[in-house]
Formats: sequence, structure tokens, C-alpha cells
Amino acid sequence: MLNLLMSNPLAFLYALIVAVPEEPYYHDDNITTLYILLVGLAAAVVFLIVYVIVSFFYMKIFAKAGVPAWKAWVPVVNIWKFFELGGYKGALSFLFVANIIPFLGQLACMVGIVFMIMAAHQVGLKLGKHGAWVAIFIFLGVIWLAVMAFDKSEWNDSLGKPALGPERPPASPIYGGGAPPMGGYPPAL
Repeated sequence: MLNLLMSNPLAFLYALIVAVPEEPYYHDDNITTLYILLVGLAAAVVFLIVYVIVSFFYMKIFAKAGVPAWKAWVPVVNIWKFFELGGYKGALSFLFVANIIPFLGQLACMVGIVFMIMAAHQVGLKLGKHGAWVAIFIFLGVIWLAVMAFDKSEWNDSLGKPALGPERPPASPIYGGGAPPMGGYPPAL
């Protein structure tokens, strides 16, 4: 057979075509259905595991920023809050939900990914990381989240764009980035 391939490739291809039976292979529809169900179940389990891991990392980052932990576990709310921590409007998270619309949804999702990268850059700055760390977010997002969640850095909202949202007090250089106490006046400088 190898000699036939080397001497005449067309004859080799013809021999392969003739060797294939003309009737389709027998298959059982029940086996195919079972296979599809098993693959779908495996994909759902993998998705759930990844979602739990990413939500846990979001929870740790949100804790550093003073955001309630439950917001890390709600699907759209966690991205909304991540955008706000990065200094961008949380409504940009709906760009990912728009992915269900053919063509325009994919474009919206790409725009959402760009804003997510920009928000990650700002969150990294607020956690004391240089701008080059955003490259890790682009290529290894889960690793970036793990590093930001478990390193010893503290949240500093004065670095980068100010965070948005009701959990973040207005920035004040006198109180280290926080708001003055209730009813209190800033001390005289």
C-alpha cells in the first residue's frame, strides 16, 4: 500500500474510496442520545465548577473593596459590580447578556470584553498591581482573579478611576479615601 502511495497518489486515493462500504455504518439512536446527554451533563458540571471558582475569587476581591459577598455569586450582578469597582458603569454588563442576539450580540460581547479588560486594569491598579498585570487577565483570567483575591494587597480607591456604586464612600484625602464620620466636620489642616 505504501508503494502505491509513493508511485501513484491518485490510485492510492481511489483504493481508499473503493475500500469504504457504500452502506452507512450501523448506529443505535439510543446510544447516540445517551452520548449527547452524557456530554451535556459533563459540560454542565465543568461550567458549574468554573462558575463556583470564579465567584469565590470575585467574593475575595469584593471583600477587599468593601462590597457585600453575595454580589459575587449572582450571575449578572458580579460583572456589574466588577465594572463599578473598575470605575465604569455597571450597565455595561448587559453587553454580555446581549450575546443571545445573532451577530449584533457577538459584537456587543466583544465590546464588553474590551470594557472588562479596562475594568480589570483599574481594579489591578487599586490593588497595587502595575498595568502589565492586565496581560495575565487577558490570557489567564482565572489566574489573575486568584492572584488578586489571595495576595496581601489592600484596596486603595485613590489609585486609578474612582469606583462607582453605593458601597463605595466618596473619596476624601483627609480620611484615607473614606467619608467623614456621620455629622462630623473635616478637621482643620
